[in-house]
Parts: sequence; C-alpha cells; structure tokens
Amino acid sequence: MASSSHSARSEASLAPDARASVVGPAWTTVDQRPVLGPDSLFLTVESGSPTEAGDFTGLVAISRQTGKISWKYSVANAYSYPTVVGNTVFVQGETLVALDRRTGERQWATDTGFAAGLTAPVHLGGEILVTAAGLNGVRAFDAETGRATWETEQISGIITDLAMGGGDGYIGLSTGKGSGTVAVLNPSSGKIEGRTSVNAGVQTIAVDEDTVYALGDESLTAISRSTRDVSWTQSFHATLPRRSGIAVGSDRVFSIGATDPGERRLYAVSKTDGKIEWRGVRPASLRSGPLTVDGDAVFVPVETNSGHALRASHVSTGERIEQWSLIGTPTTGIALDDEGGVYVTQNDETVVLASIRERMQAAG
Repeated sequence: MASSSHSARSEASLAPDARASVVGPAWTTVDQRPVLGPDSLFLTVESGSPTEAGDFTGLVAISRQTGKISWKYSVANAYSYPTVVGNTVFVQGETLVALDRRTGERQWATDTGFAAGLTAPVHLGGEILVTAAGLNGVRAFDAETGRATWETEQISGIITDLAMGGGDGYIGLSTGKGSGTVAVLNPSSGKIEGRTSVNAGVQTIAVDEDTVYALGDESLTAISRSTRDVSWTQSFHATLPRRSGIAVGSDRVFSIGATDPGERRLYAVSKTDGKIEWRGVRPASLRSGPLTVDGDAVFVPVETNSGHALRASHVSTGERIEQWSLIGTPTTGIALDDEGGVYVTQNDETVVLASIRERMQAAG
C-alpha cells in the first residue's frame, strides 16, 4: 500500500493492515455517525429494524466486541446525536432522557420537545444543555437529577447548532436571506450576551481555545472569542453535505467545499488567516459527519475504482498516508478512537454497521 513520506501517525489512527468488516444490522434510516463509548457504540434510529418485527424509534446500544444489541430505549423523535458523559448517555427526542450507558436503565427523563437543528445535548459544569424547537431556545437541566435550572428567551432566527468552549456557549443561527448569526450564551444564567453576524446561514459551529468557526451555506467564518469580531471568511460555492461539520486541527480547519461549481473537495484552511493551504481528495457523498481529525491525519471516505475507501491524508500537505477499503457504500464518516473505527454503510440494500480494524483489505 502506498504511503506518503510523512510517517507520523495519530494516537487514534488505524493500523496499516486494518480491514473493514460488518458489525451488525442497523436501522433503515440511520443518518448519523455512531457515537463511541468505552464498550458500546450508540445510534439514534428513526424507523423499523430489518431484523426485528415492528417499528422502533430511539437509542440503541451495540456491543463493540460482538456487534449485538446490548439494549435499546424508546424515545419519540430522537433525531439528534446522543452524548456520553462517564457512565451516562443523554439522548433527546420529545423528552430528554438520561440512561445508564451499561444497562440502558433510565436515571431520569423530562419533557423538552425535540431538538432544534438536530443538535446533541451538551454537558457543562454539571448541567445538560439542549435546544428546544418549540421554544426556539436553549434549556438547562441538572445532569444528576434532571431538574430544570434555566431557559433562554425565544431567540430570533432558526437554531442550527449548539457548542461549548472555555465556559461559554455558542448558538448557530440561520436568520434568512443568506445570512446568519453566532450568539454567545452565558451557561450559568441562560442570558444571550452578544451576537456576531456572518454572511451566510450557519449550518454548524466548532470552538477551540481562541476562535469560533461557523460553517455557512457557502462560507467558513472565524470569529474571535475575545472580541466577537469576524477574523476572516473563506468562501465556497457549496459546503455539503448537510450536517457536514467542521474538523478543527491544531493549525488548520478542515471542511468540504467547492471553489468552482461541481468541484467538491476536502479543504484545509489556515486558522491564522483563512487562506486555503491545500485542496485534497474528492470525498464520497455522505449524509453526515464525513471528517475526523486526529494528530497528523484527517480521515474521510472516498470513492475508488473498486468501491469506497477510508483515506488518511496528512494535515499539513493533504498527501496520502494510508487508505483502507470499506464495505458497501458509506453513508456516514467514521467514528474513530484507539480501538478502531465504526461507520454506517449501505450494503446489498441493507443498512449495516461496519468496523475497520485488524488486517488490511487492499484499496483500489
């Protein structure tokens, strides 16, 4: 297998001889990248299972060792990602539910309405923060008891994302007519303490030590956390797929975009000035979460002559480090840690979970 001259590997990178294999069945409308726990992976699912009678909507825990369902918990309209904190997994549908991640036993539940913008619950300072589509705002609950602590007033604009960084909360908003806003939330009081306008409807946001990154309909914008001013904006003709996310590395921000119509690529953008440092491979068409960055590698599923593969490119140059064949047609990016990776794939008209670990299956 070809590799670049850069031999440094990330701590959570896959072995060069890793190979993909089917873990087990998934539900027919899974659109989300799996969330990894210490011994299980978690998926929120929206319809019936190909292996069980009847319909089911809610959270499923699947053993990472056997691929079998460990437990499942029914939650109406569970469209958002779950959040794992210690031995508890939080999932939001019509209700916000706290479950023991090992057994699925309910610890508490409270009515919230489903999440705005398909945002995941956020844990901060002993509280769980969630968005609420009916309120078009944010609500906070004690993580141990589920007791409501505060909620924001109704926020102007359509909530698309919620993120935390450095003790502050940030809300991504689409305000119509190709414009958007990132609002600063005080997570102690629930007060909105500032807003920064961007020239595109915000899809998703990410936060690091100094900067908030907002991925819009056709642009990527960096906002200073200290001054709340726009530091730079990098324009794209398109940023797809929806819920694509932003992958933030130590020196660069990675996203899917196109500077020319129809030329969708993986882009590395300098965190300092927003300039494009390199344009990489054409990613596969996915429904969510295409990018994973760890150490010196950025991982993205790509199309090959023989099907699909997971490609690791060096963060500094975009050069290929490794590439692994994938089973079927991936619909999500890979969830990766030091035990391997898991993704959702369409395989022979059945949606399945697949893992990539152990020996390599050579990519075309």
